[in-house]
Amino acid sequence: MKDAITRERQDKNFQKGINEDLRSALNEERNRSFEQRLKISELERRYRRLEHLLGKIPREELEKFLPNQREYQR
Repeated sequence: MKDAITRERQDKNFQKGINEDLRSALNEERNRSFEQRLKISELERRYRRLEHLLGKIPREELEKFLPNQREYQR
Protein backbone atom coordinates (compact mmCIF):
# COMPACT_ATOMS: atom_id res chain seq x y z
CA MET A 1 0.00 0.00 0.00
CA LYS A 2 2.75 2.43 0.94
CA ASP A 3 4.62 1.56 -2.23
CA ALA A 4 1.56 2.40 -4.32
CA ILE A 5 1.15 5.76 -2.59
CA THR A 6 4.86 6.52 -2.99
CA ARG A 7 4.74 5.57 -6.67
CA GLU A 8 1.63 7.71 -7.19
CA ARG A 9 3.37 10.72 -5.60
CA GLN A 10 6.45 10.17 -7.76
CA ASP A 11 4.30 9.98 -10.88
CA LYS A 12 2.47 13.13 -9.85
CA ASN A 13 5.75 15.00 -9.27
CA PHE A 14 7.11 13.73 -12.58
CA GLN A 15 3.97 14.88 -14.41
CA LYS A 16 4.18 18.24 -12.64
CA GLY A 17 7.75 18.66 -13.90
CA ILE A 18 6.70 17.81 -17.45
CA ASN A 19 3.84 20.33 -17.26
CA GLU A 20 6.20 23.04 -16.03
CA ASP A 21 8.62 22.31 -18.88
CA LEU A 22 5.80 22.46 -21.43
CA ARG A 23 4.47 25.69 -19.97
CA SER A 24 7.97 27.18 -20.08
CA ALA A 25 8.44 26.13 -23.71
CA LEU A 26 5.05 27.61 -24.63
CA ASN A 27 5.92 30.93 -22.98
CA GLU A 28 9.25 31.04 -24.82
CA GLU A 29 7.49 30.42 -28.15
CA ARG A 30 4.93 33.13 -27.40
CA ASN A 31 7.70 35.59 -26.55
CA ARG A 32 9.56 34.70 -29.76
CA SER A 33 6.40 35.16 -31.83
CA PHE A 34 5.71 38.50 -30.15
CA GLU A 35 9.25 39.71 -30.87
CA GLN A 36 8.94 38.62 -34.51
CA ARG A 37 5.65 40.52 -34.87
CA LEU A 38 7.31 43.61 -33.40
CA LYS A 39 10.19 43.36 -35.87
CA ILE A 40 7.83 42.88 -38.80
CA SER A 41 5.74 45.87 -37.72
CA GLU A 42 8.85 48.02 -37.46
CA LEU A 43 10.04 46.94 -40.92
CA GLU A 44 6.61 47.68 -42.41
CA ARG A 45 6.63 51.12 -40.76
CA ARG A 46 10.07 51.88 -42.20
CA TYR A 47 8.99 50.65 -45.64
CA ARG A 48 5.91 52.90 -45.66
CA ARG A 49 8.01 55.89 -44.56
CA LEU A 50 10.61 55.18 -47.24
CA GLU A 51 7.92 54.87 -49.90
CA HIS A 52 6.49 58.19 -48.78
CA LEU A 53 9.89 59.89 -48.91
CA LEU A 54 10.79 58.36 -52.27
CA GLY A 55 7.46 59.54 -53.64
CA LYS A 56 8.59 63.11 -53.09
CA ILE A 57 11.71 62.70 -55.25
CA PRO A 58 11.22 63.15 -58.99
CA ARG A 59 11.68 59.93 -60.95
CA GLU A 60 14.43 61.45 -63.08
CA GLU A 61 16.50 62.16 -59.98
CA LEU A 62 16.02 58.62 -58.67
CA GLU A 63 17.13 57.10 -61.96
CA LYS A 64 20.43 58.98 -61.72
CA PHE A 65 21.32 57.31 -58.43
CA LEU A 66 19.68 53.88 -58.68
CA PRO A 67 21.06 51.16 -60.93
CA ASN A 68 18.91 49.80 -63.69
CA GLN A 69 16.25 47.38 -62.43
CA ARG A 70 17.35 44.76 -64.94
CA GLU A 71 20.58 44.30 -62.95
CA TYR A 72 18.56 43.24 -59.89
CA GLN A 73 16.60 40.63 -61.83
CA ARG A 74 19.68 38.55 -62.64
